[in-house]
Amino acid sequence: MNKGDNPPRSLQEEEAYLQEEANMQEVEEEEEPETGEIEIEWDGSEAELVADEDAEEFEDNFAGIKLNYVLKEEEIYDALRSSKSYKSAQKRMIVESIISCVMSGVFFTMFAIDINWTTLVFAILCLILAAVIWPASLYSVRKNAKRLTSGEEVQMEIYPSLIEMGKEEDKWIIPLDGTVKCRKTNHLFVLQTDPSHITILPVRCIEPSVLPDVEAIILSGTAQTA
Repeated sequence: MNKGDNPPRSLQEEEAYLQEEANMQEVEEEEEPETGEIEIEWDGSEAELVADEDAEEFEDNFAGIKLNYVLKEEEIYDALRSSKSYKSAQKRMIVESIISCVMSGVFFTMFAIDINWTTLVFAILCLILAAVIWPASLYSVRKNAKRLTSGEEVQMEIYPSLIEMGKEEDKWIIPLDGTVKCRKTNHLFVLQTDPSHITILPVRCIEPSVLPDVEAIILSGTAQTA
């Protein structure tokens, strides 16, 4: 044995050394920084390729992706809260809350100057109004989400130029020509087909193998909104 070489280790020392190396590796893996992205877990729904009957001869006959899913109440609730109408209502509620608080302060000041129980009542009423505006709005959205949760299966067929919704007897089409607006959240695609109607596609029901294709088709064929 040359000078400076490590002496041979026993079997027990070798096992202890290997275990220590493994523990250090686990610690290094645990300390890796998170990316901050929310991972959406696929719920097991299957996607299948379907023929595009309107495709030209030179196009792929199996250019469509068929999805079947059932919307959950929380998904409808999140979609409604992300809508443009709700965001407009939020701005209105902020203004109403500020006005109510200001009016309450005015009435309390008037009551302090001139003890008048009527002004005190108005001050309290304005304060209550400011306090209930937000809960009342959220309750309304929750109520609508519950009403819209039918439990019925949604059938969607996604093609490069359009999306077919519904079953054979009552199909309707969402064009992918840039005229439809789309909001994409961490777990939903929300298509605004007209001012009063939305179509919701949860990411959880899209098979990971076709998710990039679905996302590319929808985002390239719609106008994205915040």
